[in-house]
Amino acid sequence: MSTNTLENPTENILAVEIPWPLSESGVELSESEISTIMVLELTIDDLKSKLSGLGALEQERNELQAKVDRTPEIIQQTVAKALGDKAKLNDEVENYKSKNFELEAMNQSYLTQIGEYGVEKQALSEKVENLTGEVSDLEIQIQTLSALGKPQEEKLAAVKKELEETKNNLERLQGSTEVFRTQRNAAEAEASRVSGELEQLQTKYDELKRSNSELENAHRIAKAELEGVPKLIENKVKVALAGKTEVDPKDLSEAQAKVKSLTNELAVMSERQQKTAATNAKLDQEVKGNAKDLEEGRSHIEMLTELVETQRAQIAHTDEGLRNADRNYHLVMHHLDELMGFTSIICAENHELRNDNLYLGQAVEFHDMKVVWKGGSWQAFMLAKSNSIRPQDGQPMPHLDFGLMYLMDLNTGRGHTAYIGEDGKPYLSDLVDPQYALPEQYWDEFTEAVKAVPVKKMELALYRATERAKKVIHYANHFDIEWCTQVSYVEIAQRLYEYIPEHELTRALANIEKAKLLAPKSQALLNRINKRFDTDYKMRSKGGRVPDKPQPKANSRKRGKKSKRK
Repeated sequence: MSTNTLENPTENILAVEIPWPLSESGVELSESEISTIMVLELTIDDLKSKLSGLGALEQERNELQAKVDRTPEIIQQTVAKALGDKAKLNDEVENYKSKNFELEAMNQSYLTQIGEYGVEKQALSEKVENLTGEVSDLEIQIQTLSALGKPQEEKLAAVKKELEETKNNLERLQGSTEVFRTQRNAAEAEASRVSGELEQLQTKYDELKRSNSELENAHRIAKAELEGVPKLIENKVKVALAGKTEVDPKDLSEAQAKVKSLTNELAVMSERQQKTAATNAKLDQEVKGNAKDLEEGRSHIEMLTELVETQRAQIAHTDEGLRNADRNYHLVMHHLDELMGFTSIICAENHELRNDNLYLGQAVEFHDMKVVWKGGSWQAFMLAKSNSIRPQDGQPMPHLDFGLMYLMDLNTGRGHTAYIGEDGKPYLSDLVDPQYALPEQYWDEFTEAVKAVPVKKMELALYRATERAKKVIHYANHFDIEWCTQVSYVEIAQRLYEYIPEHELTRALANIEKAKLLAPKSQALLNRINKRFDTDYKMRSKGGRVPDKPQPKANSRKRGKKSKRK
């Protein structure tokens, strides 16, 4: 039986019914016919099995065709998604680059500000050192003036002028410290804002890195799927061809036609795969370039983070320098209070000493060094009254109208004391060596000269000299400008007008003129001055005594409380 005569061999073969066993139907067959029928049955079973395999192959071919039909759409979706992610990634990179440029500009401005802070800090330290040196010099000058024990008007005026200049310099230093603190606060605010932006950029960088890794995984999966499609089709075709060796030639031709169409589609898909591979290679290069840019941006972010940390450390050091400057400023002001109080006390004492020295000089001249007698190389000076003399044994009591004399040889510089006794004769001490005593040839002249200047006459001359000095001081205080003025207004104004404002200069000059009012008003400040300058000043009231405790005011009733009427 030929298969070419069958229109549908599957249906015809399945429609044949052969009764078995044939002997039961009443038909007698030969052995050859029976063997032929058995072979035919085996062939039919084989064809059934092959047809069932062809049905499964057809189903697999349909599924493969559906996958092949969906492959271009999947590729287009994958490429569109990759291009969209690439555009988004490029936008993110551009935004990051602009942010990076802004941060670099801000970094440059911060470096400039830090340089200015360093210059200002250095200038501030130099000013504090200069002020400390000036205060030390003032202390040495004041100690020197205190050790002299006599009026030093010009030096005291210079000391007060330097004190005022130091105080004004410290006030300007305080102003510069406030400006410096304001700039430091602004720098801290900018540093905080930059730190926040850096954290945001770091978060965006992590998100971009994560999205990049997801895109790479999706690209790798799609590429693997595209590379596996041709191989899968080829294997399916081989399996189908292997199973169709004994199938109907018509089915075989149909299968070959389908294989040819699938081969064409495979060629088209290969071209598309090549294009997709080129596109993917290009995308890979762009992704690598973006990854490189991201790495560079990350390095820039790390550098900016280190710079921010450095700036924070510098701001902390600057803050510590400001605190040290504030402490030094308070210490200098504390020292200036002591120095101004001590200077005021010295100024008041100097004013009194200057008034007293005018007539004390006269007192010394008439009391201690008044020449009573001159003879040859000898001179006699009155030392004191004679009422305190205790004569030696055998010598008479001194005459109270005449004073104790000191006789000195101007050639040798040696001398001794002598007095006039009640009998009117001069007497020397027995302990005086005769070779150093006044020669007897001068005794009469000496005695007459001493009797010509009695103690009462000397005291009267001293009193007149004292009163005359007091009158000179009184009229000098009213009429002599140079005598009264401590520091010249014109001189101070000419030296300080370019450096100190007018109101500050007026206040400084008023303080100079009112130096006595700067004297310490509290016992605590006076104790500090005594301890600092090794003195022993005491607080005194107008009456000249130290008050035991502060006296209450005359009207001690508290404000707002009225006395109850009885």
